[in-house]
Amino acid sequence: MRKRESIKREHERAVASQLLEALQANTSFERFGDPTKREPDVIYTYNGSTLGIEVSTAYYGERDAQDEWEIATGERPLAPEEIRPSGVIGNPDQTIQDRVQTELARLPRSEVNFSLFRQTTLLVSIKAS
Repeated sequence: MRKRESIKREHERAVASQLLEALQANTSFERFGDPTKREPDVIYTYNGSTLGIEVSTAYYGERDAQDEWEIATGERPLAPEEIRPSGVIGNPDQTIQDRVQTELARLPRSEVNFSLFRQTTLLVSIKAS
């Protein structure tokens, strides 16, 4: 598995776990979903059932997403004391709301079959730099 894919999977698991902890849900990580079977990103056991969680991350812009993944994977790490400015955002609330809506609109046409499990949850992680 490529480094970027491995980091992406761990990110999805961490985001899903944070949500489940905040909800104080008694869950147990079962496994990562199988994209060849169109499964959600992470699969948990919850009250004797299987719970699939699809994680989608919204960024303010494509450059923010690119920077974050290049830093996370070590493709273009930050130098000591380096700051990568993303510019001034005129209306940050509207911008991130639009990006979240874009992610939500993308999913019905995605490769994920939300009917595979009795319980499938969509989780949008918002990255605000």
